[in-house]
Amino acid sequence: MTHQSCQAANKLPYHIIVLDRKDRELDLDRKCLSLKMQLENFKCVYFKENIAQQVANAAPPATTLTSYFHLCATDAFAQNVLYVDIPKCYTWDASKKTWQRRKRGRQVEVGVYEADAIGRIYTISPKQGDCFYLRLLLLSIPGPTSFQMLRTVNGTTHDSYRDACLALGLLEDDNIQDFTRGLCSDSRQILPVIRQGTRANIVDACLKSSSLWRLVQQYRLTTNMRVALQADERAEMFANKLIRLGNGETDTVQSPDYVSLLNFGTPAENIDILLDRIYPQIHSNYENHTWLMQRAILAPHNDSVSQINKLLAEKLPTQTHTYTAINSVVDEDQAVQFPVEFLNSIEVSGLPPHVLDLKCGMPVMLLRSMKLLPEPMNGTRCIIHNCNRHFF
Repeated sequence: MTHQSCQAANKLPYHIIVLDRKDRELDLDRKCLSLKMQLENFKCVYFKENIAQQVANAAPPATTLTSYFHLCATDAFAQNVLYVDIPKCYTWDASKKTWQRRKRGRQVEVGVYEADAIGRIYTISPKQGDCFYLRLLLLSIPGPTSFQMLRTVNGTTHDSYRDACLALGLLEDDNIQDFTRGLCSDSRQILPVIRQGTRANIVDACLKSSSLWRLVQQYRLTTNMRVALQADERAEMFANKLIRLGNGETDTVQSPDYVSLLNFGTPAENIDILLDRIYPQIHSNYENHTWLMQRAILAPHNDSVSQINKLLAEKLPTQTHTYTAINSVVDEDQAVQFPVEFLNSIEVSGLPPHVLDLKCGMPVMLLRSMKLLPEPMNGTRCIIHNCNRHFF
């Protein structure tokens, strides 16, 4: 007779879920490393009462942060790595209080290996002052060798971490200028945003549903100047199709949920071939504004747009200028729940990314005009002639 341990079928999913969760937690513990963050000459030291004097006379113990400074001073590869990314290519030796290069994993370069490790700096409230600004600098500056280097921006050593953050453009600064911002939009292109709203709620929030609409005087454009200047039959056909689509007059196929569009153009095998066909020899033709006006690439998703823009920008021979947005929560009490790096990772439709790379000669589109003048208008295509640190 054979005896076996049998359990009810409803217990099987429980054991699978619990064991799988425990395995994930153990795997996360092995890959996630908590990184110390302390101000200069502020370190937690634990000692017994009878050896207090000996501890006071001894040198302060090394931490993951101070050892990171020493690593950046002696290791050329670490000089290009952020503090939070160090665990990917280095392991922390708790007994020796030093960072050691990984010996296994994906090879990045000769003698450097990378693993799926995570470094985490505990979130800090902006109310804690210098600690918050120091954390912000550590998340933005790769390869610092000291606290003083973190406060040094463009050769100038600032007195506080906050001043260094302001110099790097990591914080809002109202001292530059004060201006009034005017926001305008085309309701046909950008509908009002109603959280969890139905189609009827969105229509009700449009300008046409306002009591002021009867006071608005409408002017209709009758000639598509872009098509007229091109004298291209295909462009005229495409423009007419867009008008019919906007008026809800497009042909449907089998069901009103499907829209039949005309077939334009020639398929391309990949993005590189598409870029070469639309923008051939862009490195020598980017200064030809007429040549640029005749070309554009449309994409259904913002990720595809960002990828195409990045590939085209790399082909321009001019210098890259990087600009970062300032993101913060309205209520400082919620800053711990929503750290700055999380806010920076959010990409909002209709707004530039957190890190914006620009080059002189690059064509850009004006999303929002902050001038109360007829020109420039939202959606105007412009050419970058100069990249400055501040804009007035």
